[in-house]
Amino acid sequence: MDSSWELKANANRGGSHKIDVDFRVRSGESGQLWDWTLTDNGTTASKGSSTTEHGNGEFRERVQVKNQRGFDKIVLDAINTVTGETCHGHVLLNGSH
Repeated sequence: MDSSWELKANANRGGSHKIDVDFRVRSGESGQLWDWTLTDNGTTASKGSSTTEHGNGEFRERVQVKNQRGFDKIVLDAINTVTGETCHGHVLLNGSH
């Protein structure tokens, strides 16, 4: 099991006090179901289940989370529901508004 992940976060410039979060998990195998959770400063911001696509064996999600005062530590945790493989990563963003 050698899946990889990518996590990006950018403060929304539209004045909405939101952070745009973009993440993907690549397993190389299509049809795999992954459960994922995105937290911001320890609080669940979004969660769901995604299936890797045919051809590239990855899934990608884009979500918006509330921009906290000061720094935001955004954490991605994903688990393959069949193999038990996990991906974990975080990004720290100074999203003060």
